[in-house]
Amino acid sequence: MRKAVANWKLAQYWQDRAASALRHAQYKELPAVRARRIKGIEADIRRCKAAYTPRDNARILQRRWNDPADAPKIPHAFCGTGSRGGSWVAVEDLPKIEAGYRRWIEHYENRLAYECAMLNEAGGLVAEQQEIQVGGRSPYPTLTRLCLPKLGSIRLLVITK
Repeated sequence: MRKAVANWKLAQYWQDRAASALRHAQYKELPAVRARRIKGIEADIRRCKAAYTPRDNARILQRRWNDPADAPKIPHAFCGTGSRGGSWVAVEDLPKIEAGYRRWIEHYENRLAYECAMLNEAGGLVAEQQEIQVGGRSPYPTLTRLCLPKLGSIRLLVITK
């Protein structure tokens, strides 16, 4: 009897797990979820490119962290995103770093193309189907500025009361 109850519980577990997998897949197909995933992929691409792109023309001369004290100083450039800091990287290492990130960037761009295609196939976001204009009269707050990048998705809304 105990074995039969255990097998029934096991069968119930797998039925629940299959139902949960279906619900999870349906959630992942929602346009808003896809749009957030696209934003994350775009951020990953920017992060990868920032790792090997100098932020400005500032250069310093310093030794590598593992060089002996009498080693010559080599030029370093500051690479990284503007808001999250970065690191000083030897200028001669920048092509190697770029080569290392090239595969990841290609992967992220392929994922981005796939997610954008799936989002467009599903009809896009509801907000993108509505025409949003600056100004207008309504009892609601007024839109004063709108920023539309290349992809056509809204990145900046400035609303005043």
